[in-house]
Amino acid sequence: MLGDVEGAVVKWANGFHSATTMMPEASYQLIREKVQKAVGRIKDFKPYKVAAPVKLDVRFKNYRPSEVLSYLSIVERH
Repeated sequence: MLGDVEGAVVKWANGFHSATTMMPEASYQLIREKVQKAVGRIKDFKPYKVAAPVKLDVRFKNYRPSEVLSYLSIVERH
C-alpha cells in the first residue's frame, strides 16, 4: 500500500500481551540508520494522500474507552 519505504523493525509481537524487543541502544542505532537512508532517498517518496471523509472502525476489549470516546462529536458509537 505504501510502496518502497524505509522502516526499522525493533519489536515482534508474540501474543496480545507480549513481544520480543531489541535493546534500546540497538533500536536507536537501527532507527538512526534507517532515517539517514530515508533522508538520502527523500526524492523517491511522494506524500500518501488519504481521501476524505475517513471512516475508522475500532473495537475495544472493554466498554469504557468506547463510552468515553462517544462524548466526542466526531465519534459515532454503534
